[in-house]
Amino acid sequence: MSLARQRYSPRVSLHPDRKRTQVTMQEWTESDVDGHGQPTGSWGNLDSDAALWAEVLPVSGRIAEYAHQLYSQATHRVMIDYRSDVTTRMRLKLGTSRYLYIGHVRDLEELGITLELLCVEGDMHGS
Repeated sequence: MSLARQRYSPRVSLHPDRKRTQVTMQEWTESDVDGHGQPTGSWGNLDSDAALWAEVLPVSGRIAEYAHQLYSQATHRVMIDYRSDVTTRMRLKLGTSRYLYIGHVRDLEELGITLELLCVEGDMHGS
């Protein structure tokens, strides 16, 4: 392991105790267009690995200033283990009725260890 990776890994790697929220990764799939030209479709679990553990934090204080510079609507900052397939066309399902829509994805330190997701809570595209 390189010196740079040893030095930065602990800082960006998620501590297991902080990943206490189980979320389900879902993706929007367009199926058609309605009479007004708007896409129609549905949300579905990404794959068999859709359930994962995350650190979910409301955006407030200094983090809010930072988050709103990257994604002005951010209400939550979510940290997950790195996945290469995460995009802004996805959402996280918390429990049975809460949804966090991903607005910004960032690979912290660009080491492929931790992803930071800036999300907005709500029901933007139907459930």
